[in-house]
Amino acid sequence: GSNANFALARYSPTGALDTNFDIDGIVFTPIQSVNAYALAIALQPDGKIIAAGYVNNGPDSDFPVVRYNPNGTLDTTFDGDGIVTTPVQSLADIATSVAVQPDGKIVVAGSSESPGYDFAVVRYNADGSLDLSFDGDGKVTTPVLSLDDKAYSVLIQPDGKIVAIGTAITSGPTHDIAAVRYNSNGSLDNSFSGDGKVTVPASPSDDQARTGALQPDGKILAAGNYFAGPNGGFSLVRFNADGTLDPAF
Repeated sequence: GSNANFALARYSPTGALDTNFDIDGIVFTPIQSVNAYALAIALQPDGKIIAAGYVNNGPDSDFPVVRYNPNGTLDTTFDGDGIVTTPVQSLADIATSVAVQPDGKIVVAGSSESPGYDFAVVRYNADGSLDLSFDGDGKVTTPVLSLDDKAYSVLIQPDGKIVAIGTAITSGPTHDIAAVRYNSNGSLDNSFSGDGKVTVPASPSDDQARTGALQPDGKILAAGNYFAGPNGGFSLVRFNADGTLDPAF
């Protein structure tokens, strides 16, 4: 039609569309009759599916979070209709990663503009309501450096701490790899690099982390790309649990 919708497809192990998922293997979900784009997906242990991204709100955008039953129908136990939209700050809010905590709470991360972009993390209860134990209102924004900062990946540590991985623009301006760690209540974890935030120039030019992973020993991986002159390549950085770079890597 005239608007973009969330779209999910599920495949069988053979690569065919799974007809147990909304009959034809494909689900479209309109949100607020405006353009909506899914950029992240996560699976709950009970098989329910969570998608997040951004939905246009006039000239701005908000975080939309949609939960589906395993058969592809909207989960009406999630905010009554399966859909939650959350304005984080006053301008563009874009969710790019979602993770599910062991207690069922849902953590969504991305960026929020007001007017520059900051890391943004929102936590929801299992029923879709904002978790008010997380920074008082369920939402945290973090300026990493003085210009645009965008989170692209969120990780939940076994101790409940939350790690957001992304990129921060320096005064150069170039991009550096950025990582921020939060305590389970949404405050910055000062045991991580002294202030909860770390930036790393992996190359002399632009470096952008697009995803991350946690190792069993607590070390943190950030992966993305770098640019050096006309070309670039993969970039991979490993941090110790305290936020320092791991010289063994």
